[in-house]
Amino acid sequence: RRQESAASVIVTDQKNLEAVNAYTMVLTRTKEVVGDGMTSEVWEKAIEAASYCAWRAGGTQKQYDQRRPL
Repeated sequence: RRQESAASVIVTDQKNLEAVNAYTMVLTRTKEVVGDGMTSEVWEKAIEAASYCAWRAGGTQKQYDQRRPL
């Protein structure tokens, strides 16, 4: 099985592209705003937030309606 690096992958599906862009934007902006204060705890929360944003960007309304409350 051949492995590809993330840099060589082309995303063509619009929903997946929106999800990847949302994930990247949250992490990039968090790093810019927090700067030198990016502790492992801040990274963990940023990744959680970015993952949630990517999930929302890539999903459908039906998925959101079926989501269980926290």
